[in-house]
Amino acid sequence: MNVIIVEDEPTAVKNLVEILHEVSPDIKVLATLATVRDAIPWIKSHASPDIAFFDIQLADDLSFQIFKECSVDFPVVFTTAYDNYLLEAFEYHSVHYLLKPLKKDRVENAISKIQELKQIYTHQAVLALIQQEGERKLLKKRILVRKGNEYLPLAIDQIAYFLTEHGLTFAQTFDQNTYMIDQNLSELESQIDKTIFFRVNRQFLVNLDAIQKFRSIEQSKIHLDLKPGFRQEIIISKQNAIAFRQWISNR
Repeated sequence: MNVIIVEDEPTAVKNLVEILHEVSPDIKVLATLATVRDAIPWIKSHASPDIAFFDIQLADDLSFQIFKECSVDFPVVFTTAYDNYLLEAFEYHSVHYLLKPLKKDRVENAISKIQELKQIYTHQAVLALIQQEGERKLLKKRILVRKGNEYLPLAIDQIAYFLTEHGLTFAQTFDQNTYMIDQNLSELESQIDKTIFFRVNRQFLVNLDAIQKFRSIEQSKIHLDLKPGFRQEIIISKQNAIAFRQWISNR
């Protein structure tokens, strides 16, 4: 397995190289690059490695800049002393986001994942699967809700739908409790599983399991019945109706 390391701390490079050789004597470190400025021309002029380890905070820039300057068609393990960049890291071909100091078991786990995936998928499919897995890791399993002066962690799967009303956002649970949330629907939509929740209109973000039935109405719109019910009609526009039908038919 061919590996490159983009890291500006000599001790960190030495530690990672030692770990890689402990993991497998067959691992070959093709290059160690200390800056974004060094990494970009190397990547452009060499064959792709099997995996790369990128420190995020380099001396001249964040290593994310590498992706903006050249095509990175290989899986990347990001390494850093901080967890500030977790969300951004998974926008790229990230297999793992490892906190320093690096440990052998974490590095070995990252490498094993790539090897297992490559036995099943083509190279491009591996990259797509890695990115999807990274996105799934970022999806919220719980959300902080408010009841009076108290904040409570609430499991996402307990929520039938989110709604906005009078400029406020609420979560309605299947057991018919209502909680206030400090985020708007657009923020929530980006943080939860889109295979489970659908933004039916500006006011509602709905759990698949909360959909009791729906029917077509005039002008190709959709009338939606939810459980628990809501006091007003819930209408899906003609423009959104096609996407809704595709979403629900794929579930």
